[in-house]
Parts: sequence; structure tokens; C-alpha cells
Amino acid sequence: MTALETALANAFDALRSEIHTALPGRVEKYNVATQTADVLPMVKLQGQLLPVLPSVPIAFQRGGGGFLSFPIEAGDFVFLLFAESSIDQWRAKAAATNPGDPRRHSLTAAVALPCLYPTARALASAHATQIALAMDGGAGVFVDDETVNLGTPAPSAGVGLDSLIEARLAELDAAIRAALGAITAPGGGPAAVAAYNTTLLTPPAGNPLWPSPTGSDVVKSG
Repeated sequence: MTALETALANAFDALRSEIHTALPGRVEKYNVATQTADVLPMVKLQGQLLPVLPSVPIAFQRGGGGFLSFPIEAGDFVFLLFAESSIDQWRAKAAATNPGDPRRHSLTAAVALPCLYPTARALASAHATQIALAMDGGAGVFVDDETVNLGTPAPSAGVGLDSLIEARLAELDAAIRAALGAITAPGGGPAAVAAYNTTLLTPPAGNPLWPSPTGSDVVKSG
């Protein structure tokens, strides 16, 4: 290799070493007010650890005023992406702007996605067939194509619907009132028994189950 070729190779190597695309990182400190974290890249480059990257924005899912956030803690892992140009000016002004920094894919243009973890810390609560929104190993919301399951992936009891509960209470109230009214009527004893049998032990018209179920078939908890 000629001296020129060696010089060009060294120059290209130096240039490539300053261009970053994506790396896993570990949160060292998190600021919940700004949703930024100090992050240590976890893969060595040329045998050396990179420095801690300060105030890296955490990219939570959001849009239209809605969002999905997670409790970020020191020791959590993230996936670092390095923007093509600096995004500091855009973040500050929320408008199209010049980057103000000539560097490309720089360590200073990092964004952290709270998603990538080592194999040894795979999710314990990830489900094979249901969408899960949960604390790992704790309570959650699990959704399949038929039900929304609260607490665990397979609860058995339907969540009570207030409209059905109110309807059943109204039916019970009417039945009790009819039975009590029969007590005060002439021949109250036998009439009360008859009213009790008619109103409390006989399902209301059009209601095959008495008392009727009040739980949802779609939302279940346990």
C-alpha cells in the first residue's frame, strides 16, 4: 500500500469512527420533567467505552395529545439512535431550522427508545397471543380478539356493568315493594306469600335468568 493509500485509509477510518447509527445504552440518570436521560452506550468501539451522553431525549409513543409512557429508572436499557444531523435546534424551536452543527450522525444527536433489553432480562409477562400493557410480573391489561382482561391474562369474572346492576336493583326493588304491599292487604299472610312467590322467585317477563347476570362478556377481571 502506498503512502497515499495509507493516508486515505486512515482518513476514512477516522471519518467512520465519528459516524454513529445505533447502539444499546444504559440509563444512568433520568429527568421525568424533561423526559431526558444520561445514557452510557453499552457496546465498546475500538475496545473503548464511549462517554455518557447527557440529556438524551426518551422517545415515548405519542400523538394527537395521547401518549404511552413508562417509568424510566437508572439501570434501564434503551436503544440509541443517532440522527443524521443535530436535532437540538428543532427540539428547542419546534420548527424547521438549520441544525447549527455540521456533524453527521454524531453522539450529540442521540435519541433513546425504551425498548431493547439483554436476553437475560426478557419480559416475564409478555404474552404469546394477547396485547399486554403491564408491569412485568405484576398487574396489567391484556387484550385478545374477544375480551379485555384486567389484572391477569385469563380472569374468569366479568366486570359488572352499572346499567345492568341498576336494572337488576330496580327489578328487585319492585318485587320487594309488591311483596310488602301484599302484607298490608286483606288476608295479608297468604297474599304476601303468593306475592313473594310471584315477584321474587319468578323471573320477570323477558328475563330468563333471575337474578340476571350483570357482568360484561367483553371486559373481565380477576
